[in-house]
Amino acid sequence: ADAAKSRLRLRKLTDDQFDALKPDGVPEFEVLSPISGTILERKVVAGQDVAEGDTLYEIADLSTLWLQIHLLEDQVGLVTPGIGVELTAVALPGEVFGGTVAFVDPTVDPATRSARARVEVPNPSGKLKPGMAASARLKIPVAPMGEVWYGC
Repeated sequence: ADAAKSRLRLRKLTDDQFDALKPDGVPEFEVLSPISGTILERKVVAGQDVAEGDTLYEIADLSTLWLQIHLLEDQVGLVTPGIGVELTAVALPGEVFGGTVAFVDPTVDPATRSARARVEVPNPSGKLKPGMAASARLKIPVAPMGEVWYGC
């Protein structure tokens, strides 16, 4: 019993959960997630037996989203991490969201003559949803004129 309790302590069970354990030896309690976020997929139902290592839920923090943009070959050399991006989602016309280029793929796809770039977009309101279509404008610095907006 002590070894079982030690294993449960390692799983971050609270004192209230220990108190709720049934004396007949059949454990029944809620498992608390060590992370917070939005449930993207539920892989279990109430009462289902689970084993160690089973995935119960897929959870994601949607407070920051990634937007993948495709850069034409002549744009690739102009885009570097840290560049500002404005985006508009098809589902939210008239609203403009800001983001920053976080990564530019080091290779160009020979079939499309384009490279991908990842833009990190803060989403504190939760209005943006994974999978939404969007268009982006990149704020590319051009010396000595300052900044020029370039659409893609």
